[in-house]
Amino acid sequence: MRRLLKNFSLSFSANIISLVVSTLITFIAPIYLDGIGYGYYQLYAFYIVYIAYLHFGLVDGIILRHGGEEYENLPKGIFNKQFKYYFIMQIFFSLCVIASSFFYLNQLERLIVIFCVGISIVFYLPRLYFQGIFQATNRIKEFSVQLILEKLIMVLFTIFSIVFKHYNFLSFIIGDLIGKAISLIYSLYICREMVFHKFYVDKSQLKQEIKDNYSVGWKMTLSLMAGNVIIGIVRLAIENKWDIETFGKVSLTLTVSNLFMVAIRSIAVILFPFLRRIDSKHFSDIYSSLQKILTVLMFIGFSFYYPIEFVLVKILPQYSEALKYMAILFPLCVFECKLSLLIETYLKTLRKEKELLAINCITVLISFILSMITVFLLGNLNLAIFSILFLCGFRCILGEIVVGKIIKLNVLRDIIIELIMSFAFIIFNWFIGGVKGVFLYILVLCIYFLFDFKFIKCNVKQLLILMKEI
Repeated sequence: MRRLLKNFSLSFSANIISLVVSTLITFIAPIYLDGIGYGYYQLYAFYIVYIAYLHFGLVDGIILRHGGEEYENLPKGIFNKQFKYYFIMQIFFSLCVIASSFFYLNQLERLIVIFCVGISIVFYLPRLYFQGIFQATNRIKEFSVQLILEKLIMVLFTIFSIVFKHYNFLSFIIGDLIGKAISLIYSLYICREMVFHKFYVDKSQLKQEIKDNYSVGWKMTLSLMAGNVIIGIVRLAIENKWDIETFGKVSLTLTVSNLFMVAIRSIAVILFPFLRRIDSKHFSDIYSSLQKILTVLMFIGFSFYYPIEFVLVKILPQYSEALKYMAILFPLCVFECKLSLLIETYLKTLRKEKELLAINCITVLISFILSMITVFLLGNLNLAIFSILFLCGFRCILGEIVVGKIIKLNVLRDIIIELIMSFAFIIFNWFIGGVKGVFLYILVLCIYFLFDFKFIKCNVKQLLILMKEI
C-alpha cells in the first residue's frame, strides 16, 4: 500500500508537470505562430504519435511479458543485445523517413516537418524501450523523471526562443527534439549496466526473447495504433478537404479537450504492474470503484470548460470560431480517460489483446466510413467533428461491455449515466451556451450527485478497504 501511494505520488507529480507544460505550449504556440505555422507544428505532433509504433510490438511485448517483475531479475545480457538490435532498426527507419522528406522539395514547410520527424525517431523510439522497462518493473521514479526532463527542456527552449524573438514552428519542434534527446540520455545513464556492459548471450535465447516479445506485443501495438487512427483518419480527411490552417484549429480544440488525459495517465502507468501482482478475485471490485470515481471526477472536470473557454477566447481571438468545438469535444475526456485508465489496462492485464484489437479495428472501419460521408460527401466540418465524439464514445462503450463480461460486472447503468451527462453538456453548451448553458449544466450535475451520492460514497469506501487488504 505504501509503495503504491509513493508510486502514485511520483507518477502524478510527473504528469501534473507534463500537464502544465502541455497547457503552456497549447496556449503559447497559437499566440506566437500564425495559423499556417501552428498548423505545421500540429502536423509534426500528429506524425509523432504514429512513429511511436515503429517498434512493431517489441516494447509492448516487454511490458506484457515482464510486467510485475523486478528490474534486478531481468536478463540484462539479453536486454542489452535486444536494445542494440532495436536501435539499429530505428536508425534505418529514421534514414528512410529523412530520405522521404526530400519528395517535398517544392513544399519547404512539409519537408522540414517530415525531416524533423525522421530525426525524432532516433531519440524517441530508443527512449520508449527504456520507458517500457521502467513501466513493466514498476520503476515509477525513473519513469517520472524521464517524462519531467523531456517536458521541462521543451518548455525552457520554447521560452528561450520567445525571449529572443526567434519563434516559428521550427523553434517549437527543435525544443521537442532536444527534450526527447535529453530524456534518452537520462534513460541510458539509469540503465547503463544493461546498455554498456559486455555480456555473453546465447543467440538462440536472444532470438527466442525477441520472437516472444514480437508475438505477444504486435496485437497490442496494432490495437493502440488503431485507437489513434480512429481520430487520425478524420483529422487527415479535414486537412485534405480544407487546408493546414483548418487542421491546426481543429487540432488545438482536440489538444485542449485532451489535457485531462495527461493527469489520468499517472494512474494508468502504475495500475498495470499493480494488477499483475494481485489476485484476480479483486479485479471486479477495483474496476467498479475506479470506474465510478473516475466518472465523477470527469463530470466535475466538465465545469473547467467554462473558464478555459473564456480565457482562450480572450487570448486567442483568432481561434474563437474553432474553440466553439470544445463544447462537442470536451466529453472526449470521459470516454478516452476511461478507455486509457481502465479498459485498456484491464484487457492488457487479462491478456485479452485480441479483444482490444477487434474493438479498435471495428471503430477504425466506422471512422473511415463516417469520414467519407461527413467530409468528402457532405463537406460538413461540424458533422466531421461530431463524428470524432461518436467514434470515441462507441469504442469506450464497446470496451466497457467486453470488460464487464470478462470480469462479470454489469456496466449498463454507468454507461447510461455517462451518455446522459455527456449529451446534456453538449446540448447546454453547443445549442444554448452562455450563462444559461453554465447554469443548466451545474443544475444537472447537482441532480446527478443527489441521486448517485450513495453509490459514489460506497465505491470510495470499497476502494479504500481493498487498498488496505491488498
